[in-house]
Amino acid sequence: MHRARGIAPFGALLLIGLFIVGCGQAGSGSGIPGSQTVVVPNVVGGTLVEADNRLARSQLVCRSAPETGTEPQGTVLSEDPAPGEHVPNYSTVTVHFAVSPSFPLRELVGSGCAMAFDKVG
Repeated sequence: MHRARGIAPFGALLLIGLFIVGCGQAGSGSGIPGSQTVVVPNVVGGTLVEADNRLARSQLVCRSAPETGTEPQGTVLSEDPAPGEHVPNYSTVTVHFAVSPSFPLRELVGSGCAMAFDKVG
């Protein structure tokens, strides 16, 4: 009889532990490792370095996409996915940024935001 009583407290502790772990996962995805989501921050209007830092803090990867424009060189014009969207952790966010019409765009296509900013200056 003592053996049956010993199992009940263990089972109760196991259920409590599972409940606590489950509550810690609430709101962060399905609870399966690697499947959490984050909200894409708004980086439009800032610089590439600011965008790279902000996206990294949000567990996202910054990919540069230069576009000729009238804004100061290196200014973020748009981003994809859009700000406010929920995406999986470590998703890539394409950051479209301004460069002068005479800048050699092929040097920047697909590079990371910090690397592109180093080249744009």
